[in-house]
Amino acid sequence: MPRYYFHLKSEVPSEDEDGIDLADAAAARAEATRFARELANVHRTLREAPASGEIIVTDELGEEILTLSVSVREPHDPASLIGQRNPKGAASPGAAAEG
Repeated sequence: MPRYYFHLKSEVPSEDEDGIDLADAAAARAEATRFARELANVHRTLREAPASGEIIVTDELGEEILTLSVSVREPHDPASLIGQRNPKGAASPGAAAEG
């Protein structure tokens, strides 16, 4: 089973050194979306100011699988998943995340 890494690029960046074994890139995309919602929930719980960043998913070889842009506007608003792009830069439309 392939291993995927979820790096956070924001004011406080974080490199994923452990990764997670997942079935495929679709499962990695689902995990990135779950991770974005979890970050938004923590952000709202701490009542922090609006913020944005990216979750960059890489495979075992360090190849970028996708980038998920995330924005938390207000502490009480749900996260907005702005969009996803694959390494070639093709964007896909974002969807509102329910917290």
